[in-house]
Amino acid sequence: MSETILIIDDEEDIRGLLSDILTDEGYKVLQAAHSMQAEHLIKTSKKIDLIILDIWLENSEKDGLELLDSIDVINTPVLMISGHGSIDTAVQAIRKGAYDFIEKPFKTERLLITIKRAIEATRLKKENQTLKQRNTDDSFQTDLSGESDVVQKLRKLIDKVAPTDSRILISGEAGTGKGLLAHLIHRKSQRADQNYTALNCAVLNPDNIEAELFGTKKQSGLIENVNGGTLFLDEVSDMPLETQSKFLRVLQDQKLDETTIDIRVIASTTFDLEELIRKGKFREDLYYRLNVVPIKMPSLRTRKEDIPILIDQITQQLSEKGGMPKHIFHDELKSALSGLSLPGNIRELRNIVEWIVIMAPEKKDRIITINDLPEDVKRRLDKTIPANANIVPNNASNNNHMDIQTVSLPLKEAREAFETRYLTTQLKRFDGNISKTADFVGMQRTALHRKLKTLGIADKDSDNT
Repeated sequence: MSETILIIDDEEDIRGLLSDILTDEGYKVLQAAHSMQAEHLIKTSKKIDLIILDIWLENSEKDGLELLDSIDVINTPVLMISGHGSIDTAVQAIRKGAYDFIEKPFKTERLLITIKRAIEATRLKKENQTLKQRNTDDSFQTDLSGESDVVQKLRKLIDKVAPTDSRILISGEAGTGKGLLAHLIHRKSQRADQNYTALNCAVLNPDNIEAELFGTKKQSGLIENVNGGTLFLDEVSDMPLETQSKFLRVLQDQKLDETTIDIRVIASTTFDLEELIRKGKFREDLYYRLNVVPIKMPSLRTRKEDIPILIDQITQQLSEKGGMPKHIFHDELKSALSGLSLPGNIRELRNIVEWIVIMAPEKKDRIITINDLPEDVKRRLDKTIPANANIVPNNASNNNHMDIQTVSLPLKEAREAFETRYLTTQLKRFDGNISKTADFVGMQRTALHRKLKTLGIADKDSDNT
């Protein structure tokens, strides 16, 4: 074993006894006789896996319970011991975060079992948190996949603002990934090793939101619990006006009752807060406190050229983390899906892709074509597939329905052939109006110009905008 255990006890013989027992079991041992020595070891040691802490520390600035308050019990389990314990003392220690309480004289076997369980439980908790965080970060990296101008600008902005301590207001439509962005900013910030807590103001009962935020006499609230870390207020527009006033005072005074508050606040909204201010539903002074760094999450309508890349990333995630077979979406299918109206944005796209993968027929090549789609998705695509687009057949017997020239081309050239036909059709539909065509196909005007130039499509009527 290589775990390190810190023993904090004012009795030298107890420290010696515990040290001998733990050393024999392969643990590394540190010792402290009082709180000042203990705090120094906790601060300077590279790794402490468990702390054994005596409740009553004589000739010490702090007793065990007071010292417990300053220990990160989430990452370092604390085992309390005492020869003069009571049920009330044990309960108090557990409430403060101690893993367990053992009375002196203790049985060696029980002590060792408890230590092993505490270290293992903490290790599993950390692994689960790491896995959860990796999934969260992977999800958002997927949401930011693409080469559109808006996404590239957003990536640069995140890298610039994340390391600062500035408050951030994220606005955008539902399903664009505002919550994932807030978490990613926290992970890239200087508070990454501190707590991150999210409060969805839209789903909480207005009568309970103050208790959740500010706490009660019996229980601390989110602000106090996340102190030192990041508080994410999801849908802050739904926060009641009275609560807004109280929260504003906390931001101004950096205090909650007598507790000094040091938190980074990130808020999000799907509504126009300036409009809510005009209607008297949101405090203007709170708005300016929150809107130090505004970030606008792009909808899929403004980055449709990224959808094929997003589809590939989502299918990859479904395979790696969802336990689903790896499928490949045919390029023509990805182009068709790019034309869908997706008011639910990436969240809706993710759901559609997952549904298609679940319902996909078993095929050796695992290539999903338009013909393989569930009927409900086909119906949604009916209005988006160009009349002259080729629907790829499920088997060779249908090859006579395909464009022979397209089939004979390599994949890259076949895709270019389809894009040429598709964009030519859309240009004709809008009489050569580039702005209207770009809006319909979900591309930025400059991006469409580049694409037309690349494909060799003349846009002589492009000035008709």
